[in-house]
Amino acid sequence: MEYLYNFIEQTFGINLADSKFTLNQERNTKGETPEQLTMRLWNGTLKDWEYSNLVAWTGKRNQKLWKIGTYIVQIYRRMDGQRYYLGSIAKVIDRKENPYFEQAEHPGISTYSAETGCNCENTRYTYKLEPIDLGIYKGYPLSIVDYKLSQAYQLDCATLKDKIVMQPICNITSYRFPGYNNINHSFRQMQTLIDLPEWQTALKHQKGVYMLVDTATGKQYIGSAYGRNRLWSRWKEYLTTGHGGNIGLVPLGQEYIFENFKMVLLERCSDDMSDEEIIAEESKFKEKFMTKIFGYNNN
Repeated sequence: MEYLYNFIEQTFGINLADSKFTLNQERNTKGETPEQLTMRLWNGTLKDWEYSNLVAWTGKRNQKLWKIGTYIVQIYRRMDGQRYYLGSIAKVIDRKENPYFEQAEHPGISTYSAETGCNCENTRYTYKLEPIDLGIYKGYPLSIVDYKLSQAYQLDCATLKDKIVMQPICNITSYRFPGYNNINHSFRQMQTLIDLPEWQTALKHQKGVYMLVDTATGKQYIGSAYGRNRLWSRWKEYLTTGHGGNIGLVPLGQEYIFENFKMVLLERCSDDMSDEEIIAEESKFKEKFMTKIFGYNNN
């Protein structure tokens, strides 16, 4: 058993004394997806969704939450409330106080202000952060031992030193993107993989025709992806709802689909192919595999 605290100190050569663990949920109450969430820093926008909830912690609190020179280790939790992953590590390199904090003559700041260095109304402190490159360890699965982490909870790292465990992975390369021709993964596996950086990058830039296979019956469903964020966006829908909005899959139920379905990429489509051309390729595969007759395709 390897504790996250020890792993971070040894792997990245940093001291977690006086540092903090924080927690973010996969989605917030407004229904925003992780990539839509950003945090304004002094020098612009940090497009790494793990930092989004730090705004809430810097605002509405009349205290200095983080010490300069310490680290913020963010963990994120999937919507099922059971699975946790290493999200990010950032060093606090500076801190600035809003001189107009809660002053009536200066109403709340709704956007980043170069004058104050603050980024939202009622924010007293803004922090300048320096992210640590996690490499292949970004998104590494974790286990919480005998402890309940609440949304955006913050505790000293030392308090949770023996509560957050790195899940053993026999071959960490199994979490690397295997290449388009080797995508042949169950829905459960894809739930873990699809948000990892390598997988996101690969799938967001690739159009294609895919097959969903019911491993319990052998029945198949064929679809295509060509919209914004390509395969990643379309497959994310399946991994959120199970059916992805397809009428032929809805009656099966989410639980059945997650337990029995897998994803396979049949054909990569070039970026210059039109939506109509990709749909035509999808139709060819439907005819070839006869999925309208023996599978789950209704059209």
